[in-house]
Amino acid sequence: MEFKSDYIVKQLKSPAFSVFVILLFHVSGWIGIQTSSKDWFLSLTPLNLFISFIVLVRHENYKDIRLIIFTLSIILLGFLIEVIGVNSGLVFGEYRYGPILGFKFFNTPLMIGFNWFIMVFCTGIILQKTNLTILLKSIIGAIVMTVCDYIIEPVAIAYNFWRWAGIAIPVQNYAAWFLFSLLFLLIFYYSKIEKTNKVAPWLMTIQIIFFLTLNLLI
Repeated sequence: MEFKSDYIVKQLKSPAFSVFVILLFHVSGWIGIQTSSKDWFLSLTPLNLFISFIVLVRHENYKDIRLIIFTLSIILLGFLIEVIGVNSGLVFGEYRYGPILGFKFFNTPLMIGFNWFIMVFCTGIILQKTNLTILLKSIIGAIVMTVCDYIIEPVAIAYNFWRWAGIAIPVQNYAAWFLFSLLFLLIFYYSKIEKTNKVAPWLMTIQIIFFLTLNLLI
């Protein structure tokens, strides 16, 4: 019995199980959005995002204080950038958040900082073992993150995650996304913190497929 118990605990802590949990939540959400219970499933978006964050950091070594500082810094900086952006229109353009992403502070969902961290961390992990220079990895990663935002935008607008003041999404939005993504990825790589996360590439892949397929239905 003790052997089986240890085996079960080990499996629950495995990257494969974590990827399964992330996949389960995204597939369930994707299906639920297509049903008459769409609003209820959309209301779970902050929970889905937070669970993805918890699963992601669960597979990293947070005994290193520098990693804790990095994580908190990106969450805070990402949130502050959005606060400035929403309340001034000077960063991404003029936009407003809807109710889907949950509780807001200064008109900005608290979860948006976690979203910035997830995207930066996953992108950084995917590119970190390449033989490219830090600058080149950061530039490519920033392009990837900007493309991800381009994929997310139509879905976010359709389901009232946020709304733009004009009909078209401003080019300023994508320019700002690229620049801040570049800054955060430079911090990621120059921090020289050992990161060996096996869940991050899967989380990024699942999220991209999730939004790409939703794009086909709106």
